[in-house]
Amino acid sequence: MHYVVSDIHNDYQKFCELLKVIEFSKEDKLFILGDLFDRSDYNPNPVDLYFKVMELGDNCSMIRGNHDEWLATYILKYYQMPEWKRRKTEPYQYNTFRCLTRRLVEVDVQNLAKKISTWPLQLSIQVNNEKYLFAHAYDISTRAYRRYVLLFDGK
Repeated sequence: MHYVVSDIHNDYQKFCELLKVIEFSKEDKLFILGDLFDRSDYNPNPVDLYFKVMELGDNCSMIRGNHDEWLATYILKYYQMPEWKRRKTEPYQYNTFRCLTRRLVEVDVQNLAKKISTWPLQLSIQVNNEKYLFAHAYDISTRAYRRYVLLFDGK
């Protein structure tokens, strides 16, 4: 089975519940269409969430969302600054950076940002001779995000 989700926003607990509800297995494929990080004020856990996604290996494909991009950009710029300048810089607008730096060493936070930067902005797949183009999209005409959660059988 193929599953498509987006906008997890640091919610490790709900992500694990989702995997349990769908009975995700090694035969399944999960596509996360961006915004793995940021915005959750209720029990945010970006570290465990990231490791859980990486644990899924080739059974999970990531697309970079706007929040993922913002986080990676902030991290990379922050660690390029000299120490004295870091203390004077604006804090990251969401709690993700703070959560990450409490649990990970500097090099691991930077490696996370580099990993995020490798995630594509869109992904094209074919299932049962049907082509799909996945992206974390913003509808500019209505200025509204459109969230889609899809489930389709790829067997």
